[in-house]
Amino acid sequence: YRTGLFKLWSVAADGSDWQQHTDGIDIDDREPRWSPDGRTIAFSSDRSGRYAIHLLDVATGRVSQLSQGTSQDSQPAWSRDGKRIAYVADNRRLLVTDLMGHVEEVDSTPVPPGQRRGSDLRADRPAEIHAPSFAPDGSLAHVRIDARTTRIVRNGQKLAAARDVYPFRAAWLAGGGVKGGTTYGATDEFGARAAVDRVHVHDLHATVMAL
Repeated sequence: YRTGLFKLWSVAADGSDWQQHTDGIDIDDREPRWSPDGRTIAFSSDRSGRYAIHLLDVATGRVSQLSQGTSQDSQPAWSRDGKRIAYVADNRRLLVTDLMGHVEEVDSTPVPPGQRRGSDLRADRPAEIHAPSFAPDGSLAHVRIDARTTRIVRNGQKLAAARDVYPFRAAWLAGGGVKGGTTYGATDEFGARAAVDRVHVHDLHATVMAL
């Protein structure tokens, strides 16, 4: 948003070497994700008349549209080998595509009566899918919201569920003595406050930073 418009920019870690990668009037480019090899940026853009997943070749500046159809596509996420991209369609379907555009549906939520896939209606949405994220082992996690309950799902298996949770992308921890599947303490019935084995947030941060 550097120029007042949503475009793709990159900048060096020291704050120098600003480079603009996309332009155009009345075009919204957002949610950039670098490929593992650093050569391509996947992003969501409405330059085709709807939000779709596009690929930017960083070296040449060439932009190509990857996702097709009528849905509103967003939240791209690369697999670790750079061969697949997961994304969300209409906030209700989790799709995975290869770089040739071959698509597989991984998860979906019911479409409310009176609404159709691909619509941009802003009515109450009882069920949504968000935040896909590939793990180092290639498995795929995402956030699913049903009946006001937020669930983290990995390869179809529920990992955690709570209420009043913002659907951020999963962050993966490996090594450092972290035991997979460990649960510490518990929240109240709404998932809003710690109720069992409470610790100060500073202790939580210190533990994570020490890993």
